[in-house]
Amino acid sequence: MSSAEKGYQKALEKIKQAEHEEHSSLELVAVGLTALPPEIAQLANLTTLNLRDNKLTVLPPEIAQLTDLTTLYLGDNQKVEERNRRGRADLQILQIQRRSGLAAKTSVGVDYSGDDGVA
Repeated sequence: MSSAEKGYQKALEKIKQAEHEEHSSLELVAVGLTALPPEIAQLANLTTLNLRDNKLTVLPPEIAQLTDLTTLYLGDNQKVEERNRRGRADLQILQIQRRSGLAAKTSVGVDYSGDDGVA
């Protein structure tokens, strides 16, 4: 099993646990994710999602289903396009590390104040 597959499986386990325990935040930091499992949409109570230090290049459309999500951490990913944020004016904080080569198509609601990706 590749490291990307292991990361995906670990993320699925954490998502299932967060759903079962009704967590409002989820940490998927440095698990080697190249894709976020669509099962993330099952976390209706999620307000904070930390995806720092992975290898994500795009956010899945299921992100839009997380209507309570207000904080999304994306620092230290390869390149994440912010296109999935459309229609989510209530997503107030999107933190992206400047030096990691991430592409944000809009600066509205983006916090670039911290060098480490965390403001």
